[in-house]
Amino acid sequence: MTSKKISAKEALELYKSRDVSEKLFRGDKSYLGNKRLRVQSDEAASAKIFTEFMALIVRCGMYMRLKDEMEKLDKKPNFMTVPAAIRELDKLEMIRQ
Repeated sequence: MTSKKISAKEALELYKSRDVSEKLFRGDKSYLGNKRLRVQSDEAASAKIFTEFMALIVRCGMYMRLKDEMEKLDKKPNFMTVPAAIRELDKLEMIRQ
């Protein structure tokens, strides 16, 4: 839902990015064993959820930027995914250190 006038294509892209975030939260609960937060206070639970939420925002931003760059290319390279981009950033950090 939005009060902005957007095209059907923009609405679909927005929905797809939201769908990814929802799947990541579901994956956090199931694949990472986070069915329970395993924290000792409400403050710690809030901090953990906030951190996960911020990570999802960063991931969504990376996804959207990579998607925009892929649209400019003729072919779809395998390295233009969020996990591959994070691996490349890890390599750069190791080289820098």
